[in-house]
Amino acid sequence: MIYEFSGIGVSRWIHCNYTTKSICEDHVGIFFDNFVAVNPMNIMIQRIQSVYLLLSAIVMSAGIFLSPLFMVNGEAIVLSSSGFYVALAGGAAGISLANIFAYRNRRSQVVLNRLNIIASFVLSGFIVVDFINQPEGAIVEVGLGMMMPLINVILLVLANRGIMKDEMLVKAADRLR
Repeated sequence: MIYEFSGIGVSRWIHCNYTTKSICEDHVGIFFDNFVAVNPMNIMIQRIQSVYLLLSAIVMSAGIFLSPLFMVNGEAIVLSSSGFYVALAGGAAGISLANIFAYRNRRSQVVLNRLNIIASFVLSGFIVVDFINQPEGAIVEVGLGMMMPLINVILLVLANRGIMKDEMLVKAADRLR
């Protein structure tokens, strides 16, 4: 059986054994955005920024291969047509995936997210330059791929906000000790 005692951002779970009436395990965890999964066999704290980082990696991966950047005279220009674009988008997706597993070092997560944001803006800038430099008289339509780096930036900003909330909660819990 699990008993849960909640405090200011800190929760405590005590696993009890009914046969011996003794406390088997005592776990202290921190609420992250009020999303805590309690399982009698395993206690897992889900972090919303991990979801944002995973979505960021998916968006950049989908931007590489699936969605066209823009259409020129009915011909789709995709991100995978240039090795430089693939390297930037793949690097951004890779940083997001690596950042999910760097949850113990929140400061490095914030720094890597900021570098990822810069890479996304650079990629977006190069895409806009290619969009502008189309031949005169060509019919150019904007595709969903042009929005992928900007969607990535929004997701990374949301992830940074979640990481900073976690950092504030940990500092608050350290002050209480």
